[in-house]
Amino acid sequence: MAMATNGGAMGVRDVAAMLGRSVQSVRLYARYNGLPHRREGSLGVLRFDRGEVEEWSRRPEVAAMMAIGERVRGREWASRLQATT
Repeated sequence: MAMATNGGAMGVRDVAAMLGRSVQSVRLYARYNGLPHRREGSLGVLRFDRGEVEEWSRRPEVAAMMAIGERVRGREWASRLQATT
């Protein structure tokens, strides 16, 4: 995935602070919930573009997930959200 240059590269801790979530939650969002990222270096360090993260966080399903504070894998949160509405 190519990084956009409109917002600057961020680390996991930066994204966690931006979203108000834990570092582990950010890693899970990247792995299971489509948070745009790329891996750098031989250790595969996660890097994020600020603009892409902001755009991702405005998606309706992500905004709903953040609003209810779900921190579950995959799409389980979607069924939980539907059950509450």
